[in-house]
Amino acid sequence: MTASLTLALQQDTGIDGDKITRNGALRLIGSVPTGAKVEYRIDAGDVWSSVFTPQEGDNTVWVRQTDAAGIVTGGLDPFEFTLDTQVAAPSLALRLDSGTPGDRITNRGDLAIRGLETGATAEYSLDLGKTWSSSFAALPGPNSVSVRQIDLAGNVSGWSNELRFSLVQSAAAPTLSLAQDTGASSSDGVTTVGTIKVAGIEPTATWQFSTGAGANGQPAWKAGVGSSFDLPEGNYGAGVIQVRQIDGAGNIATAGFVAVTVDNTVVGPTPRLLHDTGLAGDDLSSDGTLQLQGLEVGAKVEFSLNAGDTWNASFVPKEGPNLVWARQTDLAGNVSGTGPFLPFTLDSQSAAPTLALKVDSGASATDRITNDGTLVAGGVEPGASLQYNSRGDGFDWLSQPALAEGPNVVFARQIDLAGNVSAASLPLSFTLEPGSMVRSADLVAYGWKSHSLLDAVRIGIGSQVGATDGQGAVRITGLSAASLPVTAARSVAPADSANANTAVDLRDAIGILKLIVGLELNGAGQGLSPYQSFAADVDSNGKVELADAIAVLKHVVGLDAPAPQWLFFDETDSSLAARDRLNPGNVPAMATDLSSFGPHHVGLVGVLRGDVDGSFAGANPGPALGDAYFQDLAATTGLNLTQFGIYGP
Repeated sequence: MTASLTLALQQDTGIDGDKITRNGALRLIGSVPTGAKVEYRIDAGDVWSSVFTPQEGDNTVWVRQTDAAGIVTGGLDPFEFTLDTQVAAPSLALRLDSGTPGDRITNRGDLAIRGLETGATAEYSLDLGKTWSSSFAALPGPNSVSVRQIDLAGNVSGWSNELRFSLVQSAAAPTLSLAQDTGASSSDGVTTVGTIKVAGIEPTATWQFSTGAGANGQPAWKAGVGSSFDLPEGNYGAGVIQVRQIDGAGNIATAGFVAVTVDNTVVGPTPRLLHDTGLAGDDLSSDGTLQLQGLEVGAKVEFSLNAGDTWNASFVPKEGPNLVWARQTDLAGNVSGTGPFLPFTLDSQSAAPTLALKVDSGASATDRITNDGTLVAGGVEPGASLQYNSRGDGFDWLSQPALAEGPNVVFARQIDLAGNVSAASLPLSFTLEPGSMVRSADLVAYGWKSHSLLDAVRIGIGSQVGATDGQGAVRITGLSAASLPVTAARSVAPADSANANTAVDLRDAIGILKLIVGLELNGAGQGLSPYQSFAADVDSNGKVELADAIAVLKHVVGLDAPAPQWLFFDETDSSLAARDRLNPGNVPAMATDLSSFGPHHVGLVGVLRGDVDGSFAGANPGPALGDAYFQDLAATTGLNLTQFGIYGP
């Protein structure tokens, strides 16, 4: 009996045993006797052929043999295999072209292979197919690679297109600089020109800049154009200004900038006297030192004496009239315009006065024995005040000489309107005859805030009466007692009626309301004067109430209301400071101490009821007392200068 035949592939070109091959030739396993016939069938029918031709793809084939005796063996079990003689070349692309799409510049070297058969292996060539490798790793910079595949049947494809690309995995940070550093130095970061130059941007890169954080707290990026951008005026801390470049591969590199100040505006400073030693605001001073308002920190100052035609780095005042302008060059290099000019008079000298007796009533006109202690001072500057003492040593200077019966020695000095204090005069020695001295009082009356001397103030001391002149002064003589009551009154004369009515205005009503609710009346740090509480008591009931504010409002609009009237106070009365601001009470009675002989100084403070802010100015105002008068008064009485509307050090 003839044995059955089996089939096998002559060459399994793929994976051994997987029956996938690119060669469809079969081989017979088993013996074929002489004269036997071998036949093949490729379907389930009964068509047998002496030859077998494999087909591309899956093949199923049966085999049988018929020996010479006609006996048939086999043909029952099929042999199956796959014939694969073709494989296409795959295509190659970047998996991620991270820069501009299509420019093949990327920060990722991963490849995407298309057309790769299932189970096939890929091979890569960097030299146009000369050599092949089973792996590929992109290198920084230019790359050139092709790919082919070997399928499961062992077919080797042609190679793909050559893929050329550049791998860039980092970008360089741009460099930043000021186009112009116009400040004090070329590296202080202060400038009038806010242009930031950007360098180091790669040809294929784009760039962005940020000048501060956005709503999310992160830099607010804006697209950069060209090679610079401009900053608005302002201060930028270190790192606030940032620039980043995004290169062709999509890599981002960021650079921060140093602190920058962009300043392209500066105003002219205003010159003022550092110490206006005369009357406040009179621009008459013994000290010509200037202070500049509106001066920027670190700015350079220049001065002009001719309205800006020429400028100097310093200013030296000259004795007498001065006229000065100022300008500044700030740290950014901005030069201001010319600020307001300052006219002032420098008066740094005051000569010692001379002293003499008004009447030398003794046996001769030169024996300095007199029954009249009136002194005459010579060499006194206009507006200057005189002070006296008996030692000439600079201590215990008084506004009136302290005379006694018998021998007297008196020195005098003057304080001029610029505040200069002269040296003491030569001593005046004289003898005042016993029993000859008559008590008298020299009185002055002035407004509490303006310090302007008031005329037409009717003053009574005991039985003696007088009225102040245009200089606000009066001497009352023939006083018989050492202590006498003092009364004072001033009618609102026709010449002053309009001024008095105008002085009591809406601001005073608001001031009364501020007093009632406890607000500051004169501004921060400027205390309340007790005279203001008396002025606010419009209805004279000793209290500051809403009715007083209403009375002022009625006065302002012309309704029936109490007319403004004058009150007078002893300038040395220290009890006023303790009065309750809302309950000032009655105006205290005044008395004068005449225990010493000779003229005695009495100062009376005038307050216009209803004029809470002290704005009254007479139709024909007398001269004003200088601050030195009140400084001396405060030194001798312990009163606070705030009481007289003087604030500051």
